[in-house]
Amino acid sequence: MTDELTDELTEAVRGAARAVPPNAPDLEGVLRRHKRRRRRHALSAAAAALAVLLAGAAVVLREPAPTNPTLDPSPSPVTSTAAAAPGFQRLNLDFRSAQIAGDKTRSVGVQQPPGLLELAPDGRTILSVPLPDVVDDARNHILLPDGRTVLLGSKDLKPGTKRTDGVDVTDLEIRLVVLSPAGAVTLSRNVRIQGQDVGLVGATATEAYLSRPAGIVRHDLATGAEQPLSGAPADTFMIESGLALTLDVTTCQLGVHALATDILMTTLHLPTSSCGTFHQVRISPDGRLLATATWDPFSAAVPSVAVCRLADSRAAVYELAGRAGDPPGVLGLAWSGSTLRVAQAVLPPDANRMYPLAEVLKTRDIETGF
Repeated sequence: MTDELTDELTEAVRGAARAVPPNAPDLEGVLRRHKRRRRRHALSAAAAALAVLLAGAAVVLREPAPTNPTLDPSPSPVTSTAAAAPGFQRLNLDFRSAQIAGDKTRSVGVQQPPGLLELAPDGRTILSVPLPDVVDDARNHILLPDGRTVLLGSKDLKPGTKRTDGVDVTDLEIRLVVLSPAGAVTLSRNVRIQGQDVGLVGATATEAYLSRPAGIVRHDLATGAEQPLSGAPADTFMIESGLALTLDVTTCQLGVHALATDILMTTLHLPTSSCGTFHQVRISPDGRLLATATWDPFSAAVPSVAVCRLADSRAAVYELAGRAGDPPGVLGLAWSGSTLRVAQAVLPPDANRMYPLAEVLKTRDIETGF
């Protein structure tokens, strides 16, 4: 199906930019490259694969009720972000995949602040960096440990001009952008090949990992040179901590591949009938642990986060704040050793309005013991 690019669509794109999809490793943006082969619900299986991971072996642990962090009730956008403290990974606040409880018909939910959102290392402060003018939106972005941000977004070169939309649309660039810790643009490069889709699935200090129709490539940030990434299967949706994640929708298997050795480390199995909804997924810096927010919309289970030790597939599921049957509202995850930080938007039981994020954001550090 084709659409006409109009002024209204251009404004919608800019509106989406203000809604900015952060990291998470942001899976939904990556899925665009799977669209012709898999339906959008393909994203669903991965988180569920961890939710009921190794069904008989998972242990459900009830954590104490979380405390509301003391957040600035109306945080002003800032133009700089600090690199994460040595302990915790930097933590994106990702509204796009959060599945927050609410009722749009009654205007009940959480107000999304503009810009690229991050939870500061103190676990309390919300940081926001404006989307740079070199792009109209953010398909995905990765927060690097050194404070920089790698971003993939589109730029309409002729806004308001009516054209046939699709992968062959003219006067459109897909730009790979690098932001300094202060939010300044240090790199803006068109990586679009007309007629092809492209996605950002990971990044390091020196290269970005892009998904192209032929497979995953490593893109040198300094030179723009690209080479196939042999250790990552073509259907990789996320690369972090030297690991590539794949999802087989037909069997609900989440594959964890080691980039350095080009081998499948482990496969996390889940009965197809139990595939739930994909939210957040995060790998620890040492590559030992994998966590994801989980929620089965067809059950009355409380929101939870599942953790798996990849070496032996030992798993545990930790209950979070929220009522049974509610979406988890997890905006981001971060690791420090075996401690998992969870940032969660939790509406009050009698929610009756749109709430500022700072009012409903809860942060919890879970010591997994793995």
